Amino acid sequence: MGHRIFVTGAGGQLGKVLVRDLQKDHEVFGLTRESLDVADPLAVRDRIAKLRPTVVVNAAAYNDVDGAEEDPRAALVTNGFAVGALADAAGTAGAILIHFSSDFVFDGKATRPYTEKDLPNPLS
Repeated sequence: MGHRIFVTGAGGQLGKVLVRDLQKDHEVFGLTRESLDVADPLAVRDRIAKLRPTVVVNAAAYNDVDGAEEDPRAALVTNGFAVGALADAAGTAGAILIHFSSDFVFDGKATRPYTEKDLPNPLS
C-alpha cells in the first residue's frame, strides 16, 4: 500500500472526499473535529507521533467568513496557530504537510493557480 496519510477535518466536505479517494491506495486516518482538536498543539503532536504518517493533509478550517469577523481569535487559532502546530508535528515525524487555504486571501485575478509564494491581496 502507498502512504500513511493523516487527514484532519475528515468530517467536512473536503475531508470526506479526501478520505474516500485516498483510502483506495493508501492507509488513511481520517480525524474529525471530535476526534482531534487541531487547536490543541499537544494533542496534535501526540496523535501524529503515535500514528507516524508519511503525509499530513489539513482539511480542517474555520471557514465561516462572517463568524470570523465576529470572532477573529477563533479563526486565527484554527487557520493560523493550528496549521503551525500541524507543520511542526509533521516535520518532527518526518512527514510532509499539505494545507488547503481559502482563496479569500487573493483577489482572484490570477490566470494560474496560486502558490504559497504569492502575495495576499484580499478584496475586503
